[in-house]
Amino acid sequence: MKGRFFIDTPAGRVELAFNTWVFKKFAQSKGFSVDALFEYLSTGLFKSEDAIELMLIASEYVAMEAKQPFTYTEVDACGWFDLLGGVAGEKNKQLILFIFSTLIDKDPTEVQKMTEMVGETKKKLTPRVGSNSTSKLLKQASGRRK
Repeated sequence: MKGRFFIDTPAGRVELAFNTWVFKKFAQSKGFSVDALFEYLSTGLFKSEDAIELMLIASEYVAMEAKQPFTYTEVDACGWFDLLGGVAGEKNKQLILFIFSTLIDKDPTEVQKMTEMVGETKKKLTPRVGSNSTSKLLKQASGRRK
């Protein structure tokens, strides 16, 4: 469970290392174990703030590994997030796929296929407002209240 991701900034190239220590520190900040991290990431609870926090922790590891002082801040990590295109940025999507692939030790293209399959399954299982199944559920719920 390890990998390196690089972000080119006006000040130079930033190296991020994703490994067990990074995932452990992130999971602890959220109040759960590394074992529960994949579930957290795959349930749609993963937010932009999480990506920013993970980038900062991953850059901290690189500094520690090199026995260098760690000088980056959350402001820097937010800047990296912006450089990657913000919330909907294609490079941020690549980063998130890279994080997932590192966590489960799979190739990013394989993870992409897995997430697409999960998304399609969720679409099929989620009733749409106004659909017959939603109408039936609403009628059943309102009938129980009487």
